Amino acid sequence: MAVRCQLVWLAIVALIGVSLARHEDCESAPYAEHSTVKIINEEDAVRAIYECEEGYELSGSNELLCDVDSDLWDVEPPKCEKAGLSNEVNAERAKKKKPQNIIEDKRISAEVAASLDMTCVQAKITAPDIRHGFVQKYDRRRKGEHVFLVALYACNDNFELEDADITTLYCSQHKWVGDLPTCVALGEYTDADEEEYDEYEAVDDDEDEEDVAEESTDNRVAPPPPPPPAVVKVEENEQEISNEIETAAHENIAQESESAAPSNAEPDVPVTDVNIVVAPTQDPYTPRYLDDNCGADKGGCEQKCERLLFPGENEPRLKCSCFDGFSLDPNDYASCHDINECELDNGGCEQLCNNLPGSYQCACEQGLQINTLTGNTCIDINECEQPEVAAQCAGGCENTHGSYRCIPALNTPEDGAEATNEVKAVEEDDKEVDEVETKVESDANAGEEENEDDQGIRRISESGPICPAGYRAGGENSDNCVDIDECAEGTSGCEHCLNTDGSYECTCPGGYDLAEDERTCVDINECDVLVESEDDAQAVPTKLCTGGCENTIGSFICTCGANEHLREDRRTCVADTCQDLNNPQLNKTRCAHQCVDLPSGVYECVCPAGYKLSDDLHNCVVAESVCTVAGGYESCAPGVCVPSEDNSVFSCQCPSGYVFEANRCQDIDECANGMHCSHECFNNLGSYQCGCPLGFVFIEGSNEHVCADVDECAATPDVCGALNCVNKPGGFICLCADGS
Repeated sequence: MAVRCQLVWLAIVALIGVSLARHEDCESAPYAEHSTVKIINEEDAVRAIYECEEGYELSGSNELLCDVDSDLWDVEPPKCEKAGLSNEVNAERAKKKKPQNIIEDKRISAEVAASLDMTCVQAKITAPDIRHGFVQKYDRRRKGEHVFLVALYACNDNFELEDADITTLYCSQHKWVGDLPTCVALGEYTDADEEEYDEYEAVDDDEDEEDVAEESTDNRVAPPPPPPPAVVKVEENEQEISNEIETAAHENIAQESESAAPSNAEPDVPVTDVNIVVAPTQDPYTPRYLDDNCGADKGGCEQKCERLLFPGENEPRLKCSCFDGFSLDPNDYASCHDINECELDNGGCEQLCNNLPGSYQCACEQGLQINTLTGNTCIDINECEQPEVAAQCAGGCENTHGSYRCIPALNTPEDGAEATNEVKAVEEDDKEVDEVETKVESDANAGEEENEDDQGIRRISESGPICPAGYRAGGENSDNCVDIDECAEGTSGCEHCLNTDGSYECTCPGGYDLAEDERTCVDINECDVLVESEDDAQAVPTKLCTGGCENTIGSFICTCGANEHLREDRRTCVADTCQDLNNPQLNKTRCAHQCVDLPSGVYECVCPAGYKLSDDLHNCVVAESVCTVAGGYESCAPGVCVPSEDNSVFSCQCPSGYVFEANRCQDIDECANGMHCSHECFNNLGSYQCGCPLGFVFIEGSNEHVCADVDECAATPDVCGALNCVNKPGGFICLCADGS
């Protein structure tokens, strides 16, 4: 019976050994029939790449990896099976792999092309981003038989390349080289452009196409790419390298009908370079978006952070981006800067453009308002429809573009004569009655002659109005007086003019004041202006800015010192706190290790043990002390190194479970004295752990230090069935009634 059990056991072990058999020895790759293998030695692994002989196809992974430490290959070798495809398909596949089917780049010389390669594919190095543009696709190009990788750029909508010849970056030794393309806003088409195009003569493409191709040697001009070759789509079992970028044009071949076409069927349209449609191929190196969970600090990004997984990689990468209206800083690729939309064609605004964080807003000059239908053009405000304006203009209101004017109350000839007589009667009250009558009679006989009395009122005619200064008759036969708009007629002499009833006023926009001539405007230096407190009349006048001030034309800018920032009023400076450092809008430098708010209202950056603050008070550098020079931090770990006052020696401050011996923190073996655990004791670094042997358990309340025997007979009465159960330390036995 024992021999049979041993044979069964040996058979089981043999089967397990066969099932777990793996290829060993990294120096020689596993053999695969009808194949050649290329060995690549790396630092921690050996890579084997298999390629089948001609006429055979690869089945399985073409690449194996051997762990140098375990000396084992990861998977079984591939198999090379006899190809089942026809000779025509094999010929088509061989033709497809020829480098002649890859577009040749004629813009670079052979010397430059010799330095280009495909290393950016293996290293997974993406081409740099550009503003208002993107990498349209990655593709292969060649110079003769030499093939290399390129990145082709394109611009966003409403943008175009600044230089149409600069569209490509080239891969060279794990980096991208060449002139970085630049995208600019689309310009308006003018008649001058049309005249410039008219200067060129039309050229017959059929006659001169070959001559132009042979004579063009200017590397700065990119020739148009040739039409994509017609490629028959076939089923292939060949496995390509996963991270290599393939570009090929596929055509959909229409299934031909076996029956004869009817006589009235439309003729087939021949395939030409004009009507051929090439389906766009997706870039195989395009990453997959996972989520935006980049951590509490958003991965160091100021605004948005995304986690992307690239093909062939196991760990995701973090990519920073910005909200609309902001651009990513090309220096750190983390912070964002506001885009001043007003710098480009005034933001599309007709008059005023106000730049805002992440956006902009169109505005209009005084007296005009934004047209809500367009959002960027200005329309006039009819002030005469406003009740307060109508109340000011008792004689009537006339709307003008950007303003209005009040129409004065009109004087008829009868009213003017009556007013004149009343004035003269008051002035000559002390004269004789006969002199007054004579004066009145002489004035009445004056007829229609034009004259001016002592009060300065000018009479045009007996039938015309008498208008005060600043007004004139409305017309040749009009009885109305209208205001003279000195501002519109340009007779005021004001740099900025405001017309009033019967007069005008020289004014200035905000940030300017009238000069000594009371007509022109000069800039106000707001940095020198003192402001009195409205709440406390006894308070000392203060300046507009609590910190620094920079005067600008028509305005001013308040500035703050280091570790300060402006409040929302843009005038008051306050000290920075740790919360302010994490505010992306303030763009502050964060502490490299830890930030602590002090009771004084400021913050302080602190460094871990063995480090000190650098000169910028934010970064940490290694502190020069006896702990660093003599290796105190390493010796005292996991404790703390404490240098002496004179920085000549150090001591260790050890945590619980350690003791300071021989200038280091030594672990205390609590199990050595046998006083902590009742049965089994296991020493750990800085601590220990008690254990109980089989059949024992910890006593409740002993903090897992004391073990007691488990009475299996009492815990499980039927453990022995019909036999008697006898408990023993760590176990039990079953006995018959006679004790056997």
